[in-house]
Amino acid sequence: MDFLHGFFLLWFNPTSSYTSKRDHVTYPGWVLDLAFYLPIALIIFLVYYQWRKYTFKTFEKGVFKQDLPPNRDNLFEAYLALAIVMIKLDKIDVGIKFHHIRKYFSNYFPQNYYFFDDKLKEYYNGAPIKASSVATWLNKTITDYEKKSQILYFLAGISVIDGEITDAEYALLKDISMLLKLKDSDLESVLHTHKYYEQKKRHEYHQQQQTQSRTYTSDSILSSAFKVLGLEKGATIDAVKSAYRKMAMTHHPDKFSNESEAQ
Repeated sequence: MDFLHGFFLLWFNPTSSYTSKRDHVTYPGWVLDLAFYLPIALIIFLVYYQWRKYTFKTFEKGVFKQDLPPNRDNLFEAYLALAIVMIKLDKIDVGIKFHHIRKYFSNYFPQNYYFFDDKLKEYYNGAPIKASSVATWLNKTITDYEKKSQILYFLAGISVIDGEITDAEYALLKDISMLLKLKDSDLESVLHTHKYYEQKKRHEYHQQQQTQSRTYTSDSILSSAFKVLGLEKGATIDAVKSAYRKMAMTHHPDKFSNESEAQ
């Protein structure tokens, strides 16, 4: 009873101190403030969390609603939905792929990241997501051509984690590229960019191990580098310079200097 008496006193007068008559213990003011405000803060957080969780409910039978506003929350969902579709096409190294996208979203969607695990489970274990509806919404939301190509880089990066791109993964990338109204050459450039870095990484590993590899040679890396630029091996230096300038203009960081952190 003495404890309850003290609790009601601090609830209705949180800035005061309270001395227990039985134990002769005086509670400092900051303890009373904490006891008063902490439950209120928890209640507000839970209400906010449930509200945000409800507003994140954008899927109905796996379809991404086309009337969603182009804000950060919906962009977060669109990227995550496509990432899950890509992962479910090839479940080799799923744990590594989850780690990859977890790191990506924690870096580029920090304000939404506390919903990541809930949404990840919902999309991965729930009804199949129609990637076409997500890509269609992204095409309407992101109007800049260069920024659309970054979506392909993100998805292709997931597909190459296990070392190769399956036919199903390639077909999905091609469909998304078409829905985003990108050129076939853009998709090939994206794929060869990832292939180039993968070959280079493995070649360097073999060099460190002082072994020879017929698959990952300097010649094959050079060939991939030409394909990244959309050229055939043996192209002239002028053609290389021209293709390089074009890609530099497309993917230069200044393109995104005035955009949101997520973009």
